[in-house]
Amino acid sequence: MCPLNRGRFRVYLDDENDAAYLPYGLDVIENLAQVVLPQLNDTLNSEIASINTDTVPFADLQGETAVGKMIASLSEDTDPQKVTSLGTLTPEELIRLSLLRKTLAESDPKAKAKALRLSAQRIKDLVERINATVALVNNAAVAKIKAFDTEAETASKAEAIAAKEFQAGETLLPGTGEQVWKNLFEAARHFSTENAYPGKPFPYVAHDAKCTLCQQPLDQEAAQRMQRFENFVKQDTAKVAVEKLKEREEAKQKIVDTTISFALDTALTEELNQLDANILRVTQDFERKIEARKTWLLETLKTHTWSATPLLGTDPRPLLNALSMNFINQADAFGNVNDEEQKKALEVEHEELKTRATLSKRLTAVLGLIKQFKKKAMLTKCRGDLKTKAISDMAKKFASRAVTDALKEALDTEFEALGVGHIETKLNERVEHGRMKLKIVLDVLTKNNLKDILSEGEQRAIAIGAFLAEIHIADHRGGIVFDDPVSSLDHHWRKNVAIRLVKEAKNRQVIIFTHDTVFLAELRDQIDQQKVGHLIQHLDRMGKCPGHVNKGLPWEHKSHRDCLDKLEKAQRALDRTWSPYPNEKDRAKMRREYSLLRATIELVVQDVVFNRVMKRYRDYIQVIRLQGVVGFTDAECKEINRLYKACSDVVDSHNPSSAKDSSVPSAEQLGKDIAALKAVAETIKTRRKSQN
Repeated sequence: MCPLNRGRFRVYLDDENDAAYLPYGLDVIENLAQVVLPQLNDTLNSEIASINTDTVPFADLQGETAVGKMIASLSEDTDPQKVTSLGTLTPEELIRLSLLRKTLAESDPKAKAKALRLSAQRIKDLVERINATVALVNNAAVAKIKAFDTEAETASKAEAIAAKEFQAGETLLPGTGEQVWKNLFEAARHFSTENAYPGKPFPYVAHDAKCTLCQQPLDQEAAQRMQRFENFVKQDTAKVAVEKLKEREEAKQKIVDTTISFALDTALTEELNQLDANILRVTQDFERKIEARKTWLLETLKTHTWSATPLLGTDPRPLLNALSMNFINQADAFGNVNDEEQKKALEVEHEELKTRATLSKRLTAVLGLIKQFKKKAMLTKCRGDLKTKAISDMAKKFASRAVTDALKEALDTEFEALGVGHIETKLNERVEHGRMKLKIVLDVLTKNNLKDILSEGEQRAIAIGAFLAEIHIADHRGGIVFDDPVSSLDHHWRKNVAIRLVKEAKNRQVIIFTHDTVFLAELRDQIDQQKVGHLIQHLDRMGKCPGHVNKGLPWEHKSHRDCLDKLEKAQRALDRTWSPYPNEKDRAKMRREYSLLRATIELVVQDVVFNRVMKRYRDYIQVIRLQGVVGFTDAECKEINRLYKACSDVVDSHNPSSAKDSSVPSAEQLGKDIAALKAVAETIKTRRKSQN
């Protein structure tokens, strides 16, 4: 395969004696299949190979446990949530693991079980003592005692108020209204209703009534007093007060009689300290808080001022109950060790929990390995999708839209214009690994490969023609750029390409970069002949920096008028600063100007003397311009020779006296020489005009 790359189009010559043309834009699909996919495949293979999915570091976890089976079957399908669940133990499971470890390590499980049950019982008894003590001073008991105290105080105050009202308005005997008096009044009631005035209400205060004690007739005042006494006795304030005071006293006495103590003797204290120092601390603190609450209760019952109830702090009973239950569970476990079948079940349970605990320490690494499995599986799946068939199908689909009879006709036209019209343009589709090519069948009978019999010019012409044909049918006027399109081609191909590109410039902007001066001359001739607007620029060095853009052609390609104009401008600039004693920099500038003047003399001979009958780089003579050649006089010939010799003596390459560091002409002399050349040219042109 021999590809020719020019711009963004391609033409291939293959071993089937055919030229294969790739439409614009489809090279993207070709690159996808030929470059991108192989690179992706290599990258995928490299990345897949670099992914570590080795399970050997976790071989110690393999076995018959749930963790062991999971590790043995690790893959991209392993559920990370299930692994996380296996590697996360609850506090209860951690306690159970510790219990099983101790149980299975015990040499005399029966004795151990007995000791544990005794410890559990001692703790249970402690809880019972705490329960009994707390019942007297807990919040419910405080509320009840507070109610007793409040009711007793209220009843006492009510009784005092009633007694005060009973004695209001007169002076009664001391003790009236009190219990002894009440007993006497009740005896009088009994005597009246049973003996003196049976069937009559008490007190009987009718007009004939008498006092049941002194048996004197009751006057109105006495009758009113008896009625007031009856109302007082019937009231229950005093009775209620007595009852409430009694209740309060009983509750108080119960608190006084109770000793606040959990009976934490030395042995029990030491045992709790060894089992859990925190539980011991909480229990002792709770005992002190209960004693403080008892003291507060007794003081409050004296003052009857109920402030905020002192807090009891952390209750140790839940901790103690849990500890007691743990001992019982341990005791049961130790008891099960004596049974071989139950012991085996405990060993299995212990192994399960142990491997899960080990997994928890390496959980991050296992989850990371699962991610590696998933990543590797995903990339492996991606690798299977890197096939070129789908791309080839798409390329064929695109090409079927891009390639039409109009394209074939455009190709024929372009090949004819470029000098390869002898090549037939029958188009056949072909797709090779995503590379869509439209074959241009060549009508050349040969057993040799086309790439061996087609010249480079023909190959380039095919490539340029395919590109121009494609933009022709694209129906747009976008600009096009050519970078040295005729490199290494002979004059025949240069001229054809120049004619075609200048013609295309009538429809769109055409930008051409070239260092080929022959091709440049061809372009200029075609620009003049086809009368196409154009802009010419050239690149030059500015000091040590290349790439400086200058307007117009290089000096050797300018017209003699432009050259004379620029020489005059340069001379005026030099004249303003010229020194009678020029330095090396000034002398170098002057030599350059005389070098340009010499080149301008040659242009005058070409353009003026010989009327452009012959031009450098042109491969033909314009005979028709001979009629404008008027020749020159002997004086004009000598003047031209004089100026040319003067220039040759000054410039570096023709200066025989440069080794002597001889001086250069002055700026004034340069002006005279320019004017002399200009005068000769004008004289010849004037003579030509006079003869026409």
